Amino acid sequence: MPATPLPRVPALVNTPVSADSPADAKTNASVGDIVAPVPITGTVGGLTPQMQADRAVLLRQGLFRVMGWVMVRLNAAQHADAPVDMKVMAADAGRLQQLSSLIPEVFQQDTRALDTNTRASSIIWNEPADFGSKIDDLTLAADSLARAAARNDEVATGKAISRIEIACTACHHIYRSN
Repeated sequence: MPATPLPRVPALVNTPVSADSPADAKTNASVGDIVAPVPITGTVGGLTPQMQADRAVLLRQGLFRVMGWVMVRLNAAQHADAPVDMKVMAADAGRLQQLSSLIPEVFQQDTRALDTNTRASSIIWNEPADFGSKIDDLTLAADSLARAAARNDEVATGKAISRIEIACTACHHIYRSN
């Protein structure tokens, strides 16, 4: 069963949070559609360009930490000698579907020009179509996991988890600096 999509939220990294922020702010980012990079220029909402870049990086890192938490559970299920809990697999598939859909939004803010503590490779913003295709691969693999878990198919669940791992590794190989 596919996860219910979350409603669109305002752009997270290039809009300062304040009581004056418009409630109807929207973003056009979607999975596989990395919008043109938003350069950091000038002070916004009292945040210097460096503060904006640091905030963008922290947001990205937080998203990937949560995705890593989900992957630990999927890897544990993959390598366990016990039956797989399909309810957990379905929940984790839904989480990955939702989390992967946020990746384009958190990479809108181009932080290359500033000194940030990031593992994101600068080529993310040079090759948005390929980066988007890697995100699509992850989302499709999470979709496969959701379908397999809904059918209580342990073999297909294992294959879907492997596909998720391959999608993560393929993206990290190119777009994450070690």
